[in-house]
Amino acid sequence: MEHPSAGAAAMLMHMDDGGRSALMYAAMNGDVALARAVLDQPSADAAAMLMWVDNNGDTALMLAAWKGHVAVARMLLDHPSADAAAMLMHTDNVGMTALMFAAVRGHVAVTRALLEHPSADAADMLMQANDDGMTALMLAAEEDEVDAARALLEHPSADAAAMLMHATDNGTTALEFAALYGHAPLLLFLLRRYDEVSPAARDGGIDSATNVLMAMCNGLWMMVLFAVNGPGDAVRDECIYRLLERGASVFVVPPACQPVVSRIIRELAFVKSVPRLINEAVVGLARGGPS
Repeated sequence: MEHPSAGAAAMLMHMDDGGRSALMYAAMNGDVALARAVLDQPSADAAAMLMWVDNNGDTALMLAAWKGHVAVARMLLDHPSADAAAMLMHTDNVGMTALMFAAVRGHVAVTRALLEHPSADAADMLMQANDDGMTALMLAAEEDEVDAARALLEHPSADAAAMLMHATDNGTTALEFAALYGHAPLLLFLLRRYDEVSPAARDGGIDSATNVLMAMCNGLWMMVLFAVNGPGDAVRDECIYRLLERGASVFVVPPACQPVVSRIIRELAFVKSVPRLINEAVVGLARGGPS
């Protein structure tokens, strides 16, 4: 005769057609009490349940992060049977992590809770990339999640310069994702943050990161200059200024955009601060184009 606890254990571990268990649904619904009750059943293999994955390779923690349920996420990580470090670094079928899910959905509280957990290797988590080569920051940039991007970049363990310069296999960075989708305020935040973490670039010098960014900036013009429409838009203007300051060539500016760029150069007296290597090009556009 089967012991009663055997049937209870089977029920707790049962998965539906999507591979999801009672614990996963409790996590998705933000039900802390139910999730704890499932884990604390005498017959429960709590350690296995916490690492169990659905058909997408997602754990209960990842589903809680996706839905923004910070209390459930903390409870799962703090459970006595939890291997919190493994849970935080776990990747699903496409390389996504709990942190990536929180960031891409703009769940700032969950993002911070995951990074600040005692078992978190926050530096590694921040640089971890999915199968497309996208980090949590890049996913936040793609979805215009400014507050999530700020939480990632301003974490004490963040190597902000490395995060901003990290590129996918096809060479796309967080700045380019922000520009590509017309997220001008987010792009401006990223450019300002780059200035803070790269003094040589800010002061008009050329460091290794700036050399990389120079090449990248030329590809940003078509995407960003009129991401925010209307003459004299302050966010757009500052984005243009900072792109010029990073070394973007004025001669790849689309003709329709050149008057705006010329005005910014004149109004901000930009010529005095540009690196020598692009000084002549800036002067040329300010005078109406190359001679």
